[in-house]
Amino acid sequence: MTDTRLLAEFRNRLAERDSLMARAVARDRPAPGNGSGTQSDWCKIKNASAEEATVYIFDEIGFWGTSAQGFVDQLNAITAPKITVQINSPGGEVFDGIAIHTALATNKAHVTTFVTGIAASAASFIAMAGDTIKMARNATMMIHEAGGLVWGNKRDLQKQIDLLTKLDQNIADMYMMQAGGTVEAWLAAMEQESWYTGKEALAAGLVDEITDPDEEEDPNDPEKKKVPEPPENSRSALSLAAFHFAGRAEAPAPFIPEDGAPIYVKPPIEPTGPTERDRNMAMLAMLLKG
Repeated sequence: MTDTRLLAEFRNRLAERDSLMARAVARDRPAPGNGSGTQSDWCKIKNASAEEATVYIFDEIGFWGTSAQGFVDQLNAITAPKITVQINSPGGEVFDGIAIHTALATNKAHVTTFVTGIAASAASFIAMAGDTIKMARNATMMIHEAGGLVWGNKRDLQKQIDLLTKLDQNIADMYMMQAGGTVEAWLAAMEQESWYTGKEALAAGLVDEITDPDEEEDPNDPEKKKVPEPPENSRSALSLAAFHFAGRAEAPAPFIPEDGAPIYVKPPIEPTGPTERDRNMAMLAMLLKG
């Protein structure tokens, strides 16, 4: 017997989501009297000059945070030959993330992506779009499989499975193009939900350089890399509740590609983070977040 109460609740949630989407579209419109900014600080350009501009992504990816449309509108306004994109994001909507990745990867400027705090989920493959990819030594990067919500019969569910399978392959290809290895190996690493520190991401080939590497450096060197301060009024409520593990400290050692060992075997370690129900509720909360 169908539980009509559950169906009614699901429909109510969809109605709330549609309402929030309309509010997000209004939020991404240019602020009055400012042709280059938006009404919120989810994505901000700072120190734009003739030679270099810095863009901050310090929020979720998608209609409840950094939307692809809002990001591309600001990106297209930049004429500087060098762009640095600083990332501190738990990820979010896959298609918006792919659109942002494509916009950065095809931009004529030299794009440096810099993971300053966390680049999880969609934010991790946005980072792969950089001509140069940097990461703070003690920052975190997380890769995992795509997920989503679906309602319907077995054919509807199978369509969702097919879509998620294709998305996973496309995302694994982004990691492979940067780090090497095989798509199959990265798919297995995504299935495990792999968390990387800066040093681990460097060893895996996911980033080109990290701040404060092990080599001794001249502290007076003006080129010494520092983790920059976030933009004023940036949002910092980044939730990890939707993931299997509650951060790098709770996760097993991540996948590091090695010559002669391209296939990654997932270790038999049970997640220590939230339950499946907790993750589903967290995902729903993100969809409904204002």
